[in-house]
This record gives sequence, C-alpha cells and structure tokens, in this order.
Amino acid sequence: MRSHEDVLRVPDVLDGVEFLDQALFLIYDTNPDDMKKRASEVTARQGRPGTFSIKVPF
Repeated sequence: MRSHEDVLRVPDVLDGVEFLDQALFLIYDTNPDDMKKRASEVTARQGRPGTFSIKVPF
C-alpha cells in the first residue's frame, strides 16, 4: 500500500499544516513578547546575523 494517494485533498493539506504548526511550536516555543524582543535584537544588529544556537526539544 502506498503512503499517498494520487490526489491531495484540502483536509490532507490542513492536517499537514497542523503538524507543521505543532512542530514549529515545539522547536521555537515563542510567545508574542519573545518575538518582539527577538525582532528588536535583529533591528539593533541592522539585520546582520548574530550567533546561532537552538535548543531542540528532543
């Protein structure tokens, strides 16, 4: 049995979006205040990359 049908239906896409949303939440776990703080940091660096680090939740 194949894992995908020949046709991708709207409910399939919406399920995928929900899975992606949950995965991004688990990885980044941000709230609006954190996002504003991070945006201010990027603005202060004038868009230049800072140090990169990420905590993966698994």
